[in-house]
Amino acid sequence: MKTKVYITFLLTMGVCVFAKAQKTESTNTKIQKEIDQTGNFNLLDAQAGILGDIFGKQGGVSEFQGIENYNDLIKDIEDPKLKKELKKQYQIYSTTNNPSKKDSIASQMQRRIEEAIKNKKNNSKG
Repeated sequence: MKTKVYITFLLTMGVCVFAKAQKTESTNTKIQKEIDQTGNFNLLDAQAGILGDIFGKQGGVSEFQGIENYNDLIKDIEDPKLKKELKKQYQIYSTTNNPSKKDSIASQMQRRIEEAIKNKKNNSKG
């Protein structure tokens, strides 16, 4: 008897999850719309959107609800240094996706390398 109830419960849950997934717009559809509208594809934003869909909308994890892009994903990070570093990395990555901003990538990377060298020297002195 317990086995029948357990199997019935699992099947019911499977049908509910499947039905909910059919009602929501798929992440692939959202990504395709973004590519069609902007001509660019930002993989970090797409990955964050997928995490938001899987764990937030369908999984019910409150920390991932409402995440549609990378900035939404990192906005709640408490460590200011880590948050600043991730924003810089995102800015550089998003610049590589925009053909009109390709010239500024070299200067951004040069600044990042100089900062890293300066930090390394400061850390080795202290």
